[in-house]
Parts: sequence; structure tokens; C-alpha cells
Amino acid sequence: EIEFVSRNVADENNGFMLFDNQPNPWNEWTRVNFELPRSGEVTLRIFDAQGKMLYYNTSDFEAGKRYIDLEDEQITGRGVLIYMLEFEGQQRVNRMILNE
Repeated sequence: EIEFVSRNVADENNGFMLFDNQPNPWNEWTRVNFELPRSGEVTLRIFDAQGKMLYYNTSDFEAGKRYIDLEDEQITGRGVLIYMLEFEGQQRVNRMILNE
């Protein structure tokens, strides 16, 4: 079971930030926007409300404002979903709604 403690907390001093996905709610596609203080590996995980992981992807990104585009066929669940972005052992968490 997964417990999510914060919705979207960013450490102002380190510059790793996760922003709301756009559009939200979404049907066919959405974009997860984030900012990195330096280049590195980023992992995106998406969970349903019960904590079941529905999506997992790890990629390398350059420093700065970046994004990951998602299409609805990549995710098996619908409704309120939790997305978690990880960078250098730090996690940022937010919610999205994928319509039926």
C-alpha cells in the first residue's frame, strides 16, 4: 500500500519542481511539466487511487523546464490518478484525472 504525504511540494533551494499536467482532466493525451536544476535521470510513475502502479518510465533529461507527453492508451486506469516524479532520490507528487 502506498501512502502519499504531499501533493506538490518543491524545495525552493534545489530547483526540482513538478507542475500540474495540462490539460487536466484529460481524454486522449496530457503533458506532465517539470523543472530540473541539472541534467539527470527522471522516473515517472502513475498509480490508481488504490496504489496500483499503472505506468512507469525512466528517461534522461537536460536541465531546465521539461515535459513528458502521455497518451491514454499508455495507461490502463481511469479516474483520479496519482503521478510521482523522481529525480536524484527526491519525489514530487500530484494528481490527474483521466476521463473514461
